[in-house]
Amino acid sequence: MATIKFLFILLSTTNILYVFCQFTNPSSYPLSPDASCGTEHNFYCPNYDCCSKNGFCGGTTAHCGKGCQTGYGTCSIPKDGLKSIETCKKKKTLAFSFDDGPRPWTYHALAALNKSSIKASFFVNGHNYIDFCIYDHAEILQQIYNDGHLIGAHTWSHVHLGSASPKEIDFQLDTLELAIKRILGVKLLYFRPPFGESVMNPYLRKALIRRGYKYIALWDVDTRDWATDLVTAMKGFPALISDKKPHVSLMHDRINTTVDSLLPFAIDTAKKLGYKFDTMAGCNGQPNKHDWYKVIGKPENRDYKTWHCNPNDIHNGTL
Repeated sequence: MATIKFLFILLSTTNILYVFCQFTNPSSYPLSPDASCGTEHNFYCPNYDCCSKNGFCGGTTAHCGKGCQTGYGTCSIPKDGLKSIETCKKKKTLAFSFDDGPRPWTYHALAALNKSSIKASFFVNGHNYIDFCIYDHAEILQQIYNDGHLIGAHTWSHVHLGSASPKEIDFQLDTLELAIKRILGVKLLYFRPPFGESVMNPYLRKALIRRGYKYIALWDVDTRDWATDLVTAMKGFPALISDKKPHVSLMHDRINTTVDSLLPFAIDTAKKLGYKFDTMAGCNGQPNKHDWYKVIGKPENRDYKTWHCNPNDIHNGTL
């Protein structure tokens, strides 16, 4: 107590006591509302995320490894068999990844990719918008699969898994898994959490392991097509890959301007920089498509009595 009082008398005019006290007990900080954290931002990471040395929450090795700010979140990645992937190992390789589909205009993305003989990665939802149900776009999903692209799970309705109950997490995984089994006859091994969050959530990790998932697929380049207009996204993309290092980029095939304009632009830009292209699996030493899935049957013909979505299955994470 004497030490604390002494510091208060000496340093209260500069608020250093406030910083010192919170530094020694950072868990008293409020939870981060925007993924900022640590001594600079005075926020604690939610969803079991790590606070990186640069003050941002996440679950990658960049967040949880060297420089992770102990006390502002988790600072280790569990050794439970799940492997997190956020970039490519192959030199000068770019892996395009797409979230939130399939959509009718996902065909446009496939056409642009096929034109340049590019294989990409698609992380699919089941029913994240009222007008778009995975069963209505089964043929698109089958083309993605048959064209040799990687398909990964992205939950049924794109909820925040950090605030979801165990029952909700099970629903999100199982309902999508059933749809994939019916449409493709396989079990997916790659999983991307909505918003890239909660990868350290103990229940989520156990739930993924029980279902046979092997990889948590993240990214290290965000085009921000989800947050900004097309022109801004296109202007910003060249700088994201100008270092010519391996990268995994994030786009969303639910956005028609992304597949019609941003993707072709990104392909041309990357080609000019000398990039090669691959799936997230391929650029991390897993080129064989048979290693991306577990075959558990054959694609089924649509049964209109059971192959459908309904408004009640779009949850907010509180099941």
